Amino acid sequence: MCVLVPELVEASRIIFRSHLCNYDEGMNQDYSEAFISDIIRMAWADDISFDEIKKDRGLSEAEVIKVMRSNLKAGSFKLWRKRVNGRSSKHAKRAQLLQQAIE
Repeated sequence: MCVLVPELVEASRIIFRSHLCNYDEGMNQDYSEAFISDIIRMAWADDISFDEIKKDRGLSEAEVIKVMRSNLKAGSFKLWRKRVNGRSSKHAKRAQLLQQAIE
């Protein structure tokens, strides 16, 4: 029988989290918590494209993905990626082409 010791569980979480933070070394070093929170909010929003995030905050799609990967739990990140992949509203050019096709 396995008994979980709360202190060991918490310590392993801290070690695991610090390992994740070092995954993209320096990625979040220059960003404030408010900036990261804003990027995450914008990335989850369906009506804000990656192009708008780039124009407004200066981060490319790849950089937004890195921020999301290093700040979300693994399951949340996978859910977000699944949701964003193929979604034309997250890519302004695709959304325009889709809108023109509908008209």
